[in-house]
Amino acid sequence: MESLKNKEGEAFDKAYLQEMIKHHQHGIEMMNMAIEKAKHEDIRGMSEKMGEAQAGEIEKMQKMLDEMSEK
Repeated sequence: MESLKNKEGEAFDKAYLQEMIKHHQHGIEMMNMAIEKAKHEDIRGMSEKMGEAQAGEIEKMQKMLDEMSEK
């Protein structure tokens, strides 16, 4: 969050997307661990669905970043 405080406009947008991609990647790592190690099926199932959703969001955010870089 600190890295975003002094940014605005396009610089903010890019930094925000970069930070959110990292955040989602860490979340997917946690979800994969839960899929492997969790005792309760509900946790494994929820983690699987959340991981898929966040992977899709990473793709969308990366596409947005790529489009910004092309300009």
